[in-house]
Amino acid sequence: MKFKLFLHIIFISAFSLAQSHETPDNQVSPYVVETVDGNKHLKTRERLKQSEYHLDENIRPRSFEDEFQEKYTSADYDYTRTKPKVSLWDKLTDRLARFFSNFLVDTDVSSINNITVWVMRILSFGIVGLVLYWAINYLLKKDGNWIFSKKNEEINPEARTITENIHEIDLNALISKYEAEKNYRFATRYQYLKLLKVFNDKKLLTWDPDKTNLDYIRELKGSSHYATFSRLTHIFDYVWYGDFAVDEETYARYKNEFHSLIKNYE
Repeated sequence: MKFKLFLHIIFISAFSLAQSHETPDNQVSPYVVETVDGNKHLKTRERLKQSEYHLDENIRPRSFEDEFQEKYTSADYDYTRTKPKVSLWDKLTDRLARFFSNFLVDTDVSSINNITVWVMRILSFGIVGLVLYWAINYLLKKDGNWIFSKKNEEINPEARTITENIHEIDLNALISKYEAEKNYRFATRYQYLKLLKVFNDKKLLTWDPDKTNLDYIRELKGSSHYATFSRLTHIFDYVWYGDFAVDEETYARYKNEFHSLIKNYE
């Protein structure tokens, strides 16, 4: 009995000792890892040797050139400064300079064997010259205003005079004249002056060369034709003072509105 118990104790002790020295499944011996990595590294080197790549076994120290820092002392490498904004004019002149430099890189005639190069250069200079000539001509015709200002048009001084006496001019003749010339902006102006004359003759308002159109609207406030007169006044202001170009169809519509109001008092 004691002998069996002794054997049983020895068996349990041996089993426990074996368990404590066993390597876990998820743990790999450092020796095995090192061996595997070494084999992989050797295989990679063997493949590179057999390929087109050249392996340089020599290790050489790298060094900087003498006074290499002087190359980076110019303003181009100064990142502490804020670069000035490049204007549109600067961009244009820079592009023109690069354009001409591309055609003048090789000025040695002896080194140019292809006549096509010279022909292309001459044509390019000719095109640039024509463009510059057209641009200068355009600016001169615009009186230096270019595209940012309205073209200076000749305006009839008589029509521009706000204080002209509506009782001393033939309004119907002027309307017919400008309609024949298809100058509907001026025709609209005299349609409005005719309306003022008719209303003045009918004592609906008092015409005065010092009055403004707003004064006439205020005089008619409360009358039955106040809304129509106000609308026609706004049309006149829009066409005349707003320098609005009126086509034939639009003028015909305005003319009907003027006549519809005037015919009630003529």
